[in-house]
Amino acid sequence: MNVQFTNLSTGNITSTEWSFGDGATSNQQNPSHTFNSPGTFPVTLTISGPGGTSNVTRQVIVQSANPPVASFTQDAVEGTAPLTVNFTDTSSGGQIDQRIWSFGDGRTETITDGQRNISHTYENVGTYNVILSVEGPGGTSSSTRQIRVGNPVSVDIVGSVSDENPLEVGLQAQASGGSQNYVAYDWDFGDGQTQANGNASTSVTYQSGGTYTINVTVRDSQGNTGQGSAIVTVIEPDALVAAIDVQQTSPTNLEVGLAGSASGGVEPYSFLWTFDDGTTAEGQSLNRNYTAPGQYLVRLTVTDSLSVAAQAEVTVTIEEEVVVDPLSAAIDVQQTSPTSLEVGLAGSASGGVEPYSFLWTFDDGTTAEDQSLNRTYPGAGQYPVSLTVTDS
Repeated sequence: MNVQFTNLSTGNITSTEWSFGDGATSNQQNPSHTFNSPGTFPVTLTISGPGGTSNVTRQVIVQSANPPVASFTQDAVEGTAPLTVNFTDTSSGGQIDQRIWSFGDGRTETITDGQRNISHTYENVGTYNVILSVEGPGGTSSSTRQIRVGNPVSVDIVGSVSDENPLEVGLQAQASGGSQNYVAYDWDFGDGQTQANGNASTSVTYQSGGTYTINVTVRDSQGNTGQGSAIVTVIEPDALVAAIDVQQTSPTNLEVGLAGSASGGVEPYSFLWTFDDGTTAEGQSLNRNYTAPGQYLVRLTVTDSLSVAAQAEVTVTIEEEVVVDPLSAAIDVQQTSPTSLEVGLAGSASGGVEPYSFLWTFDDGTTAEDQSLNRTYPGAGQYPVSLTVTDS
């Protein structure tokens, strides 16, 4: 404690001596003195002159000063670079004459004007110990708090087209940096579709093929955000086409096999048959029994996994069974004379179903296919001739 003393003595004074009670003295008229420890100090002023010597003593009581207690708050304990943190000095206790801030990154600031608020920006990633030291008559005190500065939030997008649906794209956001605790993903799929507060994994189904820019914004638990984007190309599937294969063992058979098929669209397909009598059936292939000859309309509707439908129609014709006479063949041998070596052969047929085909086979192994022909033999003799007639 510093005390200023004033000499009020009067008379003819030739010498002045102060004794401060702590071993220190002074010959000044009006000295000041600092007491460095608490206690009661007898301060004596002795004056001398022609008339003699006189002294007076006063007690100076020095009490212990209250020590300051350093403390402070900050508006962030972690964040991403660059991070600006606001600090508030909340120190208490005794008188504070000086505040020294050490921000842990090599920078300090000394405050002597009583200002309690200060801000500081951390440019680099790291963990920093912030120290506030306060000084006053009662001593020195310090308080330490920690700041963690991480990398900014960044995010990549990985996309994959669905095997089942070429218009559906699976998406995975891969975030890094920030607090590592990511609380929300806001998606923009590039076609007007969005998803707020979503997950890291999601999917989107586009209505048509094309190239789309997908954006995602990631938020971590500290409110830090990061953005990522990706471009995906979606190829629209070929148009769905349905077809019917009619399988008949004969034109008159009342049982008909129906086989459906499809191409394009997106598998799997479903098959729905509609018949002209109003009945329906499901399945890719089936057999249908008709009750009488006639023409019957068959419609097949194929639907793919995207609910796109295509149709095919066919008319099934069942002919009336025709009863025909048994097929018979005949040969007419035409000779101008019994000794003529050139013989005319005329084939004929009846019954069966026209048209007919004719096959001649001779004894020398040769054949011919005309209905009528002439054949020249080498000499007199008997020669077998075979005619085979086949109908339609």
